[in-house]
Amino acid sequence: MKLLLALLGALAQDPTPVPPPVNTDPSKDWITVDRIMVVVNQDVITESEMRRELNRVRRERKLTSDAELRNAQQQILNDTVRRRLRVQAGAVLGIDEKLIDARVAESLERMRKNSNGVVGLVKFLQSRDVEGQDVRRLLREDIYDQIYTDGVTGDAPGPLGRLVADRYIRPGQLDLFYAQAIE
Repeated sequence: MKLLLALLGALAQDPTPVPPPVNTDPSKDWITVDRIMVVVNQDVITESEMRRELNRVRRERKLTSDAELRNAQQQILNDTVRRRLRVQAGAVLGIDEKLIDARVAESLERMRKNSNGVVGLVKFLQSRDVEGQDVRRLLREDIYDQIYTDGVTGDAPGPLGRLVADRYIRPGQLDLFYAQAIE
């Protein structure tokens, strides 16, 4: 007990000096690496994703004015948000994860064969500015997007295709379409 009191007394008498801050300007302490543009149901769209997509659009189309650049940025953001919502809706439909994983594996194998092996696939992905670890995620998102789109439009041959859109032609429906076309 006496030792503890002695230590506390020594600490109270000898305060250690606090070094002054190295930099007083807080803006110079931080370097912005990336920033969140939009959050879509807990799914984050970052500035680097938008910049990468804008660079792809710039390569495809020559954007000459600031207005064209702003319109392209807004269009990219709108398309990205719509796509993320379709992917999330496709994931909610309840398709078994094993089936999705199998489709991703089949897609990867097909891409490898079409690119003449792994080296050709890597070159193809580099030309599209896609890194290797993103390929599976992008394929999974494409599959979920396609599942949702097929379920809404009724174009899928499976059970999801019949949920919303009815492809049965009722008797007299062709006559009605013909009469409407003439009018």
